[in-house]
Amino acid sequence: MANLRLFCCLVVAFLGTGWGLYGQCSCSGSYYYYDGDEDGYAANWQSADRSLAYTDHIDSGCGQGHSGNVIYTCGSPPRYYTSNSREDCDDNDRSVQRDETWYYDSDGDGVGGSQRQTSCGSPGSGLVTSSGDCNDNDASVQSERTFYQDNDGDGVGIRVTARLLGISPTTLIARKKRIAAEIKEPVLVKGKTYEVDELRTFIKKKEG
Repeated sequence: MANLRLFCCLVVAFLGTGWGLYGQCSCSGSYYYYDGDEDGYAANWQSADRSLAYTDHIDSGCGQGHSGNVIYTCGSPPRYYTSNSREDCDDNDRSVQRDETWYYDSDGDGVGGSQRQTSCGSPGSGLVTSSGDCNDNDASVQSERTFYQDNDGDGVGIRVTARLLGISPTTLIARKKRIAAEIKEPVLVKGKTYEVDELRTFIKKKEG
C-alpha cells in the first residue's frame, strides 16, 4: 500500500509540471529571437539554438526555454525579442537590417558605375547605393544619350528641328536643299569690304 501511495504521488508531481505523455508539454509555445535594437529583425542565431531552447523549455517544466539568441515559451516574450526570425546584419543599429549593394562612384556625381560590393550599412565614402553611371570618370555624364547629326552647325540636330517644326526629317531636308539651291553666290570685287551674318549665308557690300 505504501508503494502504491508513493507511485501516485510521483505521478501527480510528474503531471503537475505540465508534462503530458511522452514528455511533451500540454501548452503550445512559440520561438522568439533576440532583437537588441528593437527594429523587428533578429540578431544572429543558430539552428541548433531552436532545438536546445525547446529542450530547455521541457526540462524547466514547460517554462521559458533559452539557448543562445532563441527562446521558446508558451507565454508572451520578454522585451528585446521578436517572432520574426529574419536575421539583422547589424543588431546595434535599428536603421540597418539587411546587406545592401554599394557601387563605386569615382567621379562623385552620386551615381555609381558597374563595380560594386555588398555591405551591412555604409562601407564609407566613395560608394553609393545608386548605379547606372555609363561614364564614372565624368561627373557631367550619368546615362547614355542620343545624339543627332548637325550638318549646319547651329547646335540643333535634324530630328529635333523637324520635331519643333512639326514636320518629318525628310521634308525638312528637302526644304533645306530647295532653299540652298535658291541662294545665289555673291559677286565679290577685290578691294571692297563686305558684311557676313552669323549664319554666313548672306553677304552684302558694306556701306560707307
